[in-house]
Amino acid sequence: MKSKKVKINPKELFEKAQRMAEEKPEEFDAFEVCGNYSPNNQMLIYYQCPWAKEVKGYKAWKAEGRQVQKGQKSIRIFAPLTKKNEKTNDDEVFGFRLVPVFDISQTEEITEGEEKENDKITITRDHQHEQSHHLVTA
Repeated sequence: MKSKKVKINPKELFEKAQRMAEEKPEEFDAFEVCGNYSPNNQMLIYYQCPWAKEVKGYKAWKAEGRQVQKGQKSIRIFAPLTKKNEKTNDDEVFGFRLVPVFDISQTEEITEGEEKENDKITITRDHQHEQSHHLVTA
């Protein structure tokens, strides 16, 4: 069965999240998510998953012995696109792309000897490539 690809408009998503935070400032101000996320990403997380407490990418959860539950919908946040400056050899941000993350409530502990197959949650290179076309420049 082929999975349905959903195109996400980053600008529209951000504007909706911004409106929600402006309409419910007390709720947004009280919102706390574990992790070092920018105010804009916290706003995006709150808009998509107001009950979120600890948010990480799929591989980060796997590394902590947790599996994203089958069928869970990802939360989208902005991640920087960088390139090396040839003169300084430093990384420079030239834009942002949406990347998928999941709240701890969307995961379950992987018990000893139990590797779950992740047929519904695989984030393919095609999907990442599709997302990279939706850039927001810095």
